[in-house]
Amino acid sequence: MERRMRRKSHVRCEAGEKAEITSKFYLSHPEWAVATSTYGLRCCTSYDRFLNRILKDSDDGGLVTELDNLYQLPTDVQDAARMLISTLKEGRSEAFIDVSGSKRTYTLRSSFRMNYERVEGDLKRFMDNHIKSFDDYTNRNLEFYEMYNKKEEFKVKRKKKRGVEIRKMAEALSQYHYEITGELVTLIPYTSDQTRYYNVAIELDRGKIGKYWSSNVELAARAFEYYVSEKLKENHWRNDYLVCGLDSIYPFGEEGQRIKEAMALFMQATLPYLTKFREEV
Repeated sequence: MERRMRRKSHVRCEAGEKAEITSKFYLSHPEWAVATSTYGLRCCTSYDRFLNRILKDSDDGGLVTELDNLYQLPTDVQDAARMLISTLKEGRSEAFIDVSGSKRTYTLRSSFRMNYERVEGDLKRFMDNHIKSFDDYTNRNLEFYEMYNKKEEFKVKRKKKRGVEIRKMAEALSQYHYEITGELVTLIPYTSDQTRYYNVAIELDRGKIGKYWSSNVELAARAFEYYVSEKLKENHWRNDYLVCGLDSIYPFGEEGQRIKEAMALFMQATLPYLTKFREEV
């Protein structure tokens, strides 16, 4: 039995069987397009979940991009998945700390004032210098804690403290800058060691990392949409069903290019397994 399903796609199935896509679009396009059509017809995470199932030969409901139990997957898929998530999150971008809720009651040391004068009131340089000092201290002490097998514990503690310290410094900087110049700046700039894409997602989650927008799965899903959009452009195609209306929550620019390349490597590593599965069924 064959019936029409969502625009130009068709499915073929018998009673009690799962639908099998048989449209010419699905059968005649490149392999990357086969994967994207699966996304468009089912959901953003279907390819991810499908990969997890066929590579583990079990249906535990997991997703490859969650990075859980990767040891059960082929090495090339493990490496590609880790690189993808790393590329989505790690990088350099300008970020801002909203200090509008600060009470501005900090007692500032003379060293703070001297550092402000040293950068001639450049807020971003001041913040970057402070963050670098914090990170340098962390790195210097890693070797000491490694001797006592507490390196990871120390890194976790410093990571948590890093966020608190950066916020406190931003609030103090806003206060002092106002005292000196009369200018009230409530968005303090600094150079983040995370991508703009990831930072925007964290903001959407109101600082709760991994809640939804900043989760691995959702980051990968939106990055995949961006990847599809770029591939369509390269081939002078347009498909509003697959991708439509990318906005600021998606990658773009030079950062987007790096993410597209990482996604291409992920697809390159995983598509052979999809092809093999299709040939066997």
